Amino acid sequence: MSNRAERQSRPHPVATLVSEHSAHRHRRQVQICPRLDKYPAKGRHRMSRYILEHIRDQLMEHGLISSNREFCYSWLARDESYIRGLRFRDMQPSVEALNTLASKLAYYSQHLSNSTSAKHQRWCRLFDQLHDKCIAALDQHAREQWMTVQRMGL
Repeated sequence: MSNRAERQSRPHPVATLVSEHSAHRHRRQVQICPRLDKYPAKGRHRMSRYILEHIRDQLMEHGLISSNREFCYSWLARDESYIRGLRFRDMQPSVEALNTLASKLAYYSQHLSNSTSAKHQRWCRLFDQLHDKCIAALDQHAREQWMTVQRMGL
């Protein structure tokens, strides 16, 4: 069989995508034709962003913030649409944003720890837990930087 006949007998990758799309609605074009993937890093940086979203949700649940915009501006010292931009670009939060958040959580935890109010004590424990999550995300980010074969000398 000639090359031309062989190519004609194989379905085109995009045609395969269209036919499989109806059967598997969430099938990605990347699986069929990798060169068409517009965002090759999808999913790689979700953990830190999920931590930011979790912390935002916890602060909202306890009535400490009222919106995503307030969280981004007041707690991360970033633009009001910072998290939305991370989600859109599938990016990891900056070290500065995580560090700012961890610092603010530690600051308020320290000041609330002296209060005798039960509500303030609950917030203090919450801030300590959320601070630990920020520190873990920062540590993970740092390990991604130095824990490579080249940098470890392996």
